[in-house]
Amino acid sequence: MVSNRELGKKFHSGARKGQSNRMSILGGKKNTYLVDYGWAVLAVRDNTTGKVTCYTGWDGHSSTTSRHISEADLRSKCHRKVNEKKQVSDLRGL
Repeated sequence: MVSNRELGKKFHSGARKGQSNRMSILGGKKNTYLVDYGWAVLAVRDNTTGKVTCYTGWDGHSSTTSRHISEADLRSKCHRKVNEKKQVSDLRGL
């Protein structure tokens, strides 16, 4: 298993699957998702363009979630930021 920092690097580099202790990369047909605790979608990457959208509503949710966001380098490497809290249950068919 890799660190959250390493998983973030993999996500930004185009990986479509991966796992750290608390975070995972879930690859779908159109998008790939960076998920915290198995249910909180922190970011989505378009598989065609590689552009990353971050769901900033999670920042401040808890000190641990905020730390995971920092470790995955989501504050500086997002192309678009949306103040929402997406969950895996909000995704349709990945």
